[in-house]
Amino acid sequence: PGVTVDYEQARSIAADHDATIQRTRDGSPSFAYRTSSGARHEVWYEDTRSVRTKLALVSEYGLGGAFFWRLGGEDSNIWPTVREVLR
Repeated sequence: PGVTVDYEQARSIAADHDATIQRTRDGSPSFAYRTSSGARHEVWYEDTRSVRTKLALVSEYGLGGAFFWRLGGEDSNIWPTVREVLR
């Protein structure tokens, strides 16, 4: 089962476990770590870089907009990026 973590929690977990953040081609950040009991966890989240890449597709293809499935706890730099890219 999964749990939801916000941007700051994801960054904190990565730092606490000295995890290396990987990025997909579209810039989506993720990392994996193991707890002291050996349980493996994988964390995916969005940040300004990944949102910028995805929002560029809205402009490129003339889409009607974008949807954010969960508001609150995001990278605070996302909103200026949304305003900039979706002018």
